[in-house]
Amino acid sequence: LLKVVCGYAKVVASEVGGKEVSMALIARRSRFRAGLRFFSRGIDEEANVSNFVETEQVVESQGAVSSHVLLRGSMPLFWQEGEALVTLKPQPTVIPGRPHEEACAAHLAYLQQAYGKVVVVSLLDERGPEASAFAAFRDVMRRAAPEVHFEAFDFHKECGKHASARSTRGLQKLLEGLGEYLEEDNVFVRDADGQVQNRQKTFFRVNCIDCLDRTNVIQALFALRHLVNQLSRLSLLDPALREACVFAAARGYGLPLPAMEKTVKHAWADMGDAVSLQYAGTRALKGDFTRTGKRTLQGVFTDGLANVRRAVQNNFADGFRQTVIDRVQGKKTESRVLLSQQLPSTASKGRESAAVAPGESDELLADLTSDSARENSQEEGVDGAGRATGCSPSEEPSLDAHGGCGGDDHPGGEAGYSESDVFEA
Repeated sequence: LLKVVCGYAKVVASEVGGKEVSMALIARRSRFRAGLRFFSRGIDEEANVSNFVETEQVVESQGAVSSHVLLRGSMPLFWQEGEALVTLKPQPTVIPGRPHEEACAAHLAYLQQAYGKVVVVSLLDERGPEASAFAAFRDVMRRAAPEVHFEAFDFHKECGKHASARSTRGLQKLLEGLGEYLEEDNVFVRDADGQVQNRQKTFFRVNCIDCLDRTNVIQALFALRHLVNQLSRLSLLDPALREACVFAAARGYGLPLPAMEKTVKHAWADMGDAVSLQYAGTRALKGDFTRTGKRTLQGVFTDGLANVRRAVQNNFADGFRQTVIDRVQGKKTESRVLLSQQLPSTASKGRESAAVAPGESDELLADLTSDSARENSQEEGVDGAGRATGCSPSEEPSLDAHGGCGGDDHPGGEAGYSESDVFEA
């Protein structure tokens, strides 16, 4: 069988201290609880969460390899949202009467077994529409997994609504709070002789509501911090440069390696766009902040348009796409009809399954499949800049469970890649 990975992969070359360095970024999406933004939320009875993505940052130089794995996934509770056409920011609602604690505990137990020690970072707003969901998440975590470190970071409060003026101070506060988990030994290292010198011990599980925009900003921040650790462990930084890099990374400042930093930031922004296209239908918000460390007027305007597009597409167009995903995975679900095809009195139930006349479902699915293929080839394929999205053949194992893609040397998969892993033009 041909093994494939749905997600993103890219390899870029750079130079540090006169030595050639290759950096690979591989995002692997879980095949469990697969779906689109408004149709797949939270956790299920088997402890699978929506939009679970394992991202591995691999650095290679002179035969030695270092990697670091970061995790993201939907808030591990049973929850849903209100109608997004009423507001562009629908209120998440935790469903009462469901076994939240048991499911959350099972999900975290799996992560600990598959990866190792887990630190949960919540980026939910502690006020406003997300407040009740955050409170429920915090309380369930305390009861279900008191041994797991839970870091609450209200992104919009600490960094500002548009991640601008207060962003540096806010991100510095987060890095200080997680300082003990960002140490140099928290990376996987294999020397040029193939001997494993160190293993990653702690794995960050980051989530906001969609696990897209805020999550990507913070994971890119963590990735830069661990990039310094990786370069240091591969002996690519002299003592003075290492000290300067550690000082800058620990405070959210720019690294004294501008070319390498730009390469990594752009790779993470491209990966965020790919995952967002697959889950929400648009590129990630706050992409300008991930790429440059600051917000721009054009970025704010682009995000506004993306929010509107998400609301319309998720409500009116994603029903059939979700049905295709379900059918491909062998799920016997009734076809979902578009909101625009429903009577006004039933519009509020746009994300509920609706019956389709016998024989009509297959015809609709055939039309959708051809339309989706054309759309993906235009929007989600490899573009002229070398950015890649969607699914691609890969020699890496596909996600066997909850996104776990393991090699023999460490739970996140042994660092390593080949040309077949790259989605380059």
